[in-house]
Parts: sequence; structure tokens; C-alpha cells
Amino acid sequence: MLKENCLLVGTVFKLYGYKGEVNIYNDNDVAINFSELKYFLIDFDNNLVPFFISSISQKKTNIILVKFENIDSEDSAKKIYKRDVYL
Repeated sequence: MLKENCLLVGTVFKLYGYKGEVNIYNDNDVAINFSELKYFLIDFDNNLVPFFISSISQKKTNIILVKFENIDSEDSAKKIYKRDVYL
């Protein structure tokens, strides 16, 4: 998947708790329909990797709280910390 074909949502800017949840700052005020969203694409060295969503909620106006499948600890969440998130 090419970045040019995707929409930058924001950045994983903070870890939340110890079970792998993260906060994503929605830089561009992208309107997101949470009921239809199944995954985000996360940038790893210019490669967009899909991360499937286990749960998602709007925490504040520009902050989204996300729990991804297969990320179940603080250590595994640190691998996506400060990475860009795309749709």
C-alpha cells in the first residue's frame, strides 16, 4: 500500500495503561466512522502495515483510544509508539 493512496490520520503519541492500548492524536481532524473501521495502517520505514482493531473509542475531540489485536502489553505497544497512522 502506498502512502499517496492513503489518508494520514495522525500519530501514536501516548501509551495507555499496561495492556497495549494507545492514544492516537488525530492531527488532521479526520472524521472516522468507528463502526465500519477494521484496521489502521501504521508506517514502519515507509511501509504501511495493517494493524487490526480490537476496540476503539473517541477519548477527546482529537484523541482516539485504540486497542489493537496482537498488541497486549506495554512492551509490544512501544513498537508502534510515535509512528504515523493512516487510513
